[in-house]
Amino acid sequence: MKSATRRVRLNRQFTAIVQRDGNWFIAFCPEVAGANGQGRTRASCLKSLVQAIKLMVKINEEELAGHCGADAEWTLVTVA
Repeated sequence: MKSATRRVRLNRQFTAIVQRDGNWFIAFCPEVAGANGQGRTRASCLKSLVQAIKLMVKINEEELAGHCGADAEWTLVTVA
């Protein structure tokens, strides 16, 4: 059993919804609330979104870990 302080880390894939807004590109990730990016190019916009996703996932995991007991198990599930 894994302890609550150990995170399960794997490469993850998320959906990016990208659109042009004037001279900018904006993007958001529907799977990660609060994660959005922007940039003058599509590539810079996606890079910004990736950074935002990483930050929001880290914040969510840390907050959740604070609510878990010492015997909490971190495991992976597959949703198909």
